Amino acid sequence: MSGYGENMCRMKKFAMEKKMVVLAKIREHKDILFGVFSDTLTKQIKSDKWKEVYDVARSINIVSASKDWTYVRDTFWQNCRKYTFIKIENSKKEGGKKCQLTQCDKIVLDIVGRESTCINGIHLEEPTEVI
Repeated sequence: MSGYGENMCRMKKFAMEKKMVVLAKIREHKDILFGVFSDTLTKQIKSDKWKEVYDVARSINIVSASKDWTYVRDTFWQNCRKYTFIKIENSKKEGGKKCQLTQCDKIVLDIVGRESTCINGIHLEEPTEVI
C-alpha cells in the first residue's frame, strides 16, 4: 500500500510542477496580460499572449485539446488565484492555521503583487471628525 501513496505523492508533485510552468509564463507576461488597455496594449495583443500561455499549458497537458485559450484565462488562472487568496484569508481568521504557501501560491502572489489590496485589504485611516 505504501507504493500507492508514494505514487500519489509523485503525481501531485508532477502536477504542481506543470502548474508552476504555466504560472511562470503568466508571470513573465503579467504586464501585458493584466495591463490597462491603451494605444500600445490592445485586446488583440492581450489575446495573443493568453494564446501563448494556452499553448504552453496544452504542450504539457494542463489543458485538454477540447478547451480553447480562454479556459486558461477565465478558469485556470482564476482558480489558481482564488485558491491562493482562500489560503491567505483562512490564515488571517482568528485561530486560523498558519498558511503554508506552495511554490504555485508564491508565483500567484508575484503576479498579483504582494502588496495588492486583494491580499492585504484596503487600509483606511479613521476619520477624526464626522462629516
